[in-house]
Amino acid sequence: MIAKFKRKIAFLLLFLYCIAAVLILFILNYSYVQNNRQSVSGILNMKFQMASMQTESMQPKVDKISESPRKREDVHLSDSYIDKSYLVIKEEDETFHVDYSVSDRAASEEQTIEIAENILKTKETTGNYQNYQFEITVGNKELLIGFADITSVKRKEQRYAWITVLIALAGCGIWIYPAWKIAGRMVAPLEEAIRLQEEFVMFAGHELKTPVTVMKASLDMMRKEGVRSKYLDYVEEENEKMKKLVIELLDYSKLEYRKRDMQTEKINLSECIESTALEFEAMAFEKGIEFSADIEENIYIMGNADHLQRMTETLIENGMGHTEKGNEVQVHLKKDGKKVYLWIQNQGEEIPEKDREKIFEKFYRLPGADDCHYGLGLAIAQTIADWHHTKIRVVCENGWNRFQMEFLNIG
Repeated sequence: MIAKFKRKIAFLLLFLYCIAAVLILFILNYSYVQNNRQSVSGILNMKFQMASMQTESMQPKVDKISESPRKREDVHLSDSYIDKSYLVIKEEDETFHVDYSVSDRAASEEQTIEIAENILKTKETTGNYQNYQFEITVGNKELLIGFADITSVKRKEQRYAWITVLIALAGCGIWIYPAWKIAGRMVAPLEEAIRLQEEFVMFAGHELKTPVTVMKASLDMMRKEGVRSKYLDYVEEENEKMKKLVIELLDYSKLEYRKRDMQTEKINLSECIESTALEFEAMAFEKGIEFSADIEENIYIMGNADHLQRMTETLIENGMGHTEKGNEVQVHLKKDGKKVYLWIQNQGEEIPEKDREKIFEKFYRLPGADDCHYGLGLAIAQTIADWHHTKIRVVCENGWNRFQMEFLNIG
């Protein structure tokens, strides 16, 4: 149980890391793309300014621009950021021409104007068209259409995205170990509390075993000496109940400690269940209960024979304890391909649906249950079933209470 809880915490920490990584990746890549778009937009706006200054006056502003080494250097550095950039002017008479003073000559004038016309059809003033980012503005009675080929920018963005994803994956791999250690620290107090609980149950069982045994011996001696009293009967009855509780406590504590070094091997489950069932024939006869065992031969599984016998004993004993005289208890073992099915069923009052899971909890007893039952037997059986990677399911129908489980056939 602790190991499962620890794994869940570790998975939760990894999940939180993944969420954080996705958010960070989104923010980083979105910021990178927006910065690129703003840079390209800045280049296009610079071309707009240069074109506007040229159209306003050829003298002396054009000379001033041409004579400004800083401006020319900025344009050259900006253009190196993208593949090619163009500026197309649409005059009042609906004619187009390319301003080659601020445009690259990689494409022909016809191709450049065709791209500009297609951009105008989008009816947007800024955005993307195919592999071009464009800006549209109004100059001196003309329309300025600037666009840049951002193919190289997109490649850089893809490369940046892959690099950030790889870094995130590497971080996830590195985070696994710290997440596991953190999960271990988080469950350590719970693990220690459970260990102390198990030790307390075991030590309490051992400490109670001696006085219960002494009390039983004293009561037997008093009986032999001829002492008769109803109070003595009460003491003897309570002593039997206490003895049963101590035995169950010790059995449960032993199982909790033995599970750490439980050895599994290939076992003949048919022989295991059959030998266990035979032990209850005399008890069934004495209580007036019909008892039958339908066990298919030579069924093999991986497991621990001692523990499986203990589990079967508990389930049969539980069935007989809740079966009235004249009713029936049955044990069945069958295989179907790779599956092995074991179920123990008894005739009796159906277990309420809300209690069918709770009866496997420690110290849980059904309302109106016999005082001799302390709610540990089924908890022990379920624990053994868990060790064998199965689960005891309760099915109640037609006056039968069936405890069933399945194993993997390796015969």
